[in-house]
Parts: sequence; C-alpha cells; structure tokens
Amino acid sequence: LSLFTLADCLLEGALPLVYAAHGGLYVRIDGERMRQIRLARGISLGALAKELGVSRRTISKYEVEDMDTSVDVALRLEEIFNEELIEPVDPFQTEAVGAEKIEVRGPVTDNILRLLLEIGFEVVPTNQAPFNAITREGKLVVLTGVGKFSQSIVKKARLMSSLSSVARTKSVVIVDGETKLECVEETALIEKRELEDIDETRDFEDLVAEKQSK
Repeated sequence: LSLFTLADCLLEGALPLVYAAHGGLYVRIDGERMRQIRLARGISLGALAKELGVSRRTISKYEVEDMDTSVDVALRLEEIFNEELIEPVDPFQTEAVGAEKIEVRGPVTDNILRLLLEIGFEVVPTNQAPFNAITREGKLVVLTGVGKFSQSIVKKARLMSSLSSVARTKSVVIVDGETKLECVEETALIEKRELEDIDETRDFEDLVAEKQSK
C-alpha cells in the first residue's frame, strides 16, 4: 500500500481496485452478482468458460467461492456482461487469492484503544501497518499507535508522522506509562493517564494540538 493510496483511502474513501499477490496483479469480482446475471441471460457455465478460455470449475469458483481473478479476465467478464463486476479492495483486510476470506477488522480488544471508543471515536484496528488503529470522528482522522515508551516507539512515531503528512491526517502514539516527550516530529505522544481524563473527542483533539505546538 503506497502512501498516496493510503491517503486516498483515508481522506476520499477511494479504495483501490487492484492488488499485487504472488504471480501478478489481481482484482475482486462480485461472484454472486455475476452468477445472477449469467443465469438471467441463460448463459451456461460451459459457454462462459469457453468464451474466457478457462475451465467450468474456475467459473464456479468465481461465483460460489469468491475466488479473485486476474485483471484481464475481470475486464473480459465485464465486457461480456456489459456490467460492472469488479469490487474495490479494502486495504485493512487481508486475503489470500482463492482462499477463504480472513477478516482483520475485529472487535477492539486493546484496553487503551477501548478508551478512545468510550470518548466517542470510531476505532478500526489495523494489521500489518506501522500503527495500531485508525481513529475517526467526523472529519478528524487519527493514525493511532499504542505501546510502552521505547526507541522503537519513537521510530514508529516518526514513520507515522511521515504517513500522516502525506495522508493529511493527525498521528498520535498513546504511551502505556510515562514519557518526557510531548511530540516526535508531527506525532503527538499522549500518556494513558492523560487519555483517561478526557471525556469528549474535542478535548482529545485539543490535547493533540497542544502537544504538537510544543
């Protein structure tokens, strides 16, 4: 996921349509919709498979097992049906091509992130990212890291600062314990005890701005 793609996702809600995996570039198609259109038009599995140059089993996997496909096959399917079938890819989920979908966005189990929920934020945990969650409330979007103060946390804060600069968001690391630093570049460092004293999202935003100004 490039910085510019991340910015589009966070600010514009523009999700990518193509992802890279072992063997090339792939897209996700709406298998159920494809099946409904095929049946409504009386096109058999065999006829469609022959048109695409693939097996009947492959067509069945597209429709029933939500197996992703190559870009050229997906475009050919849309051309045949004259319908949009390609679905956007959510970068905050991870899936293996042709495998059962693995949901990454689970419940917020981290005690510190749950404090943000109690304040009134929407919290989306992330996986395989240099931050632990994306925290949202209205137009405010915050890349949020969590951890005890250490040199690796400082490095994470610097990286998050670069990401937030490109994505035009805020970035915050919530420290489980004490820290003498108020800010690392543009990433505010907030102690857990400070977060526990906050009751509203506006107060959180003010605290971040105060930290960044020091």
